Amino acid sequence: SDQLQRVIEKRFNYRVELAPPAAGSSVVRRIEREARRITVSPALTEHALKFQLAATAGLLVIDDTKLDERLMVDFVPRHGETTRLIKIHLANYFAGALLLPYGDYFREVQRTRYDVEELATLFEMSYEACAHRLCNLADPRRPGIPLHFLRVDIAGNISKKYSATGMKFPHGLGSCPKLAVHVAFLTPSVITRQYSVMPDGTAYFCFAKVVVQPQKGSLVRGTTYSIGLGSRAEDARHLLYAEDVPAADLRRTGVPVGVTCRFCERTDCNQR
Repeated sequence: SDQLQRVIEKRFNYRVELAPPAAGSSVVRRIEREARRITVSPALTEHALKFQLAATAGLLVIDDTKLDERLMVDFVPRHGETTRLIKIHLANYFAGALLLPYGDYFREVQRTRYDVEELATLFEMSYEACAHRLCNLADPRRPGIPLHFLRVDIAGNISKKYSATGMKFPHGLGSCPKLAVHVAFLTPSVITRQYSVMPDGTAYFCFAKVVVQPQKGSLVRGTTYSIGLGSRAEDARHLLYAEDVPAADLRRTGVPVGVTCRFCERTDCNQR
């Protein structure tokens, strides 16, 4: 983070300061353009601080180059916040590409066989950031396997989702409680692994890990998420996590799952 701070101060002529947010505010990063000052919360972990500074650098580059305006020159958004969100997503993608550069990351992904925990240690980034980056390995010359990604809280709310495997997720609340990403809360100290079989017979290998960030010594005041990743069953051979999980006759040994209880086709699910 200190290297990123120096780059921002020298390249963009902004002063970076650590200061707690105003009382009652959850804002962890603030850019004051007139004062040329960037304020970040001292409560951030080193992983989060690096990401926030990298994303800030991305926002400053976008502003300097008008990249967002050039990309959306012929785009008419349906919602007022769309252009702002696109800009934020561009900056966040920039941060991921900067901190987890494609060539180095792809090489280690292949060597470790998608071991997210080892990747997080090697690149000094969070488990979630490394898991998310695995879903963006789409260079046609060096492609990763298609993955799906879910971030779920303990109440079952999905706050981030991405599917390159074709696995379907609900649009609202009430996803299937038998998905690995939910079951992981039962054993938060270990990675939950399973072959999940949809009602149409499509099978996926899924694994999930609970990540916690206490605040003031309290898990309730902090954040707790389950981060779920998965591949199509035929791609599981590339994953370290699938090594010792039985894969023969998945219709019998796999976990029967669905998209959501409300519209599930299964009539014999013991959960209901």
